[in-house]
Amino acid sequence: MRWDVPMYRLQNPVMNYAWGSKSAIAALQGRQSSALPEAELWMGAHPQAPSALRIGGELAPLGEALAQAAAPLLGEACATAFDGQLPFLFKVLAAAEPLSIQAHPNLEQARAGFAREETSAVPRGDATRTYRDANHKPELLCALTEFHALCGFRDAAELSAVFDQLELRQSPALKALLGEVQSDRQAGTRSLVSQILSDPAICAAALPVLLRAAATRGPSSDFAPTCTWITRLNEKYPGDPGVLLSLFLNYVKLEPEEAIYLPAGVPHAYLEGTGVELMANSDNVIRGGLTSKHIDVPELLNILDCSNSDVQVLRPMGAPLTRYVTPADEFELWRLDVKDEAYPLPEARGPQIVLCVEGRITLSTAQAELALDLATGESVFITGGAKSVAIAGHGKAYRAGLPL
Repeated sequence: MRWDVPMYRLQNPVMNYAWGSKSAIAALQGRQSSALPEAELWMGAHPQAPSALRIGGELAPLGEALAQAAAPLLGEACATAFDGQLPFLFKVLAAAEPLSIQAHPNLEQARAGFAREETSAVPRGDATRTYRDANHKPELLCALTEFHALCGFRDAAELSAVFDQLELRQSPALKALLGEVQSDRQAGTRSLVSQILSDPAICAAALPVLLRAAATRGPSSDFAPTCTWITRLNEKYPGDPGVLLSLFLNYVKLEPEEAIYLPAGVPHAYLEGTGVELMANSDNVIRGGLTSKHIDVPELLNILDCSNSDVQVLRPMGAPLTRYVTPADEFELWRLDVKDEAYPLPEARGPQIVLCVEGRITLSTAQAELALDLATGESVFITGGAKSVAIAGHGKAYRAGLPL
């Protein structure tokens, strides 16, 4: 194989999770709708589902290519800093139905948890396995369509307003849960989550009251979207403790090109919509409801960030380049608007993946006089050694890379 080419077309796997859309990713790639739900398009080198580099008429799995030629593909600095691994995982996420409530560990927690389960000989494919790898998973979600999500715990003042407008204090069980949060933000919120997920009697007492209030008083309240989703979640997961837990989480609606950043420990659930997602190269998910999968309550309580989680929506500013700035060391997302005139991409510190989401674009570099045309839904891996990469055409793309 030759590893001196600055850009390679990617062939990317599609993940068929039950909550996925049968049409969104297919439409992006110009295909007929799928018979199976298509939840995520993965662009990266995660061993669970690596992309492949197109080299002539052959395909080389990206993980295997990095094992052979990390420095040429990543660049010397990136290969050294991240032990020869691509540090980020880029996705298209298409949610036709709600995902589970979940949170992700920080790096120290991920390393400890992975080592613990490896030592205990829990098979990596086991349904009760919590840690799939030893990495953390901070992530950024940027909406391509209107996108709905739950993200972080509501602050006490807003919770009080919810309870007042929906008249929830009439329920002793709900009033007690609110009292936990109001008495001690950190310990009280952790206790609230523990009770909801571990004590079926709590849900049995509180959830019917919440559902009636959402249906009767919710539509005329300031929290109508929250109440609509509480009803929808219970239709999908009847009696699930996550339905009750969703009351205590912030509801967020993103317009196209708006984004949210989720650091370690922040509980969240993507509800509906299509977006691009960029994260550290990990698949560690610790669930907290709205799922039939394994819920490790003690570990979830261990990693949760129970502080006030004021959701910061990142809005696009500027053109033709928009940079979504986050604290993450492993990744940074850019939106690229292309309207005929060519312009250079920002100089990169390592490898990049560019995904065309609208129209048609061309990426070129003076190295090897190379130019690649991308239709909507197609992507390219740009090596860490590529120089003076330019973009032209008419459309829109997203670029994943290391922070500048």
